[in-house]
Amino acid sequence: AGWRVCGENLFAEHSIRYTELLSYFYLFSVWNEKNETLSWDETVAFAEKMRLPTPQELYRGVWDAKLVRDLSFDRSSVEGYVVRLAGRFSYPDFSQSVAKNVRYAHVNTDEHWMHQEIKQNLLRANSQHWVNL
Repeated sequence: AGWRVCGENLFAEHSIRYTELLSYFYLFSVWNEKNETLSWDETVAFAEKMRLPTPQELYRGVWDAKLVRDLSFDRSSVEGYVVRLAGRFSYPDFSQSVAKNVRYAHVNTDEHWMHQEIKQNLLRANSQHWVNL
């Protein structure tokens, strides 16, 4: 009671077509009854118990803007990345604890994806993580 999970619904194509998803839901935070998010390590452990994937971890360490800008990953196949504190934090501290960076020209339509014909993303063949939520 009082707990919630937050994540990304990837069933429908938003701005990128995904063809190798482990699940249509990627967990990125778990909030307890005190309205504080679990640490990243606790979140990953929770996700593993629930057989839910989390977004790929690109870097772990002290914030270094140059290092993060220079990370090597295919920027054409992901919408962006999120930076968060590794430890627990309360909801009132969310805006000071999490940041999101999306690719240039992230949204290329005049209409939100929810108001367009749904184009389903694809799961990776034989995905072991998929659960029916």
